[in-house]
Amino acid sequence: MSANIFFKKAFLFLESAEKDFSIGLYLKVISSCWFSLEMLIRGILITRFGGAPRKEGALLSRFSDLLKKLNIMDWKSIISQLKLIYIMRIQVDHQNLIPDEKQANDILVTTRKLFKRLINLFNLNNLVFL
Repeated sequence: MSANIFFKKAFLFLESAEKDFSIGLYLKVISSCWFSLEMLIRGILITRFGGAPRKEGALLSRFSDLLKKLNIMDWKSIISQLKLIYIMRIQVDHQNLIPDEKQANDILVTTRKLFKRLINLFNLNNLVFL
């Protein structure tokens, strides 16, 4: 699949998270936030390497390696935030966490910041769907 498809899906998932938050669907907010970042990372890795790992752990590991290789000073913070959102998504989708408005808002705010940071870091500002 082309990187552009993943970038488009990243924006659509982020839009979905915004809309879901506005109508109180906090479970969906958490999942959509993770999926938006996952799609963005997959698109970045496909652009850089021609492919991306299927499993989330390998995906984050490969992305972490890329950030280190590029000498991104805050790479640890970026990966920590991604892991936090991923863990919350697992707890929501597969365990017993039902997020409240504050939790959903915190994840949405973090996702927006990460999304913007990654867009800027990898010079993706020229994507048509921005």
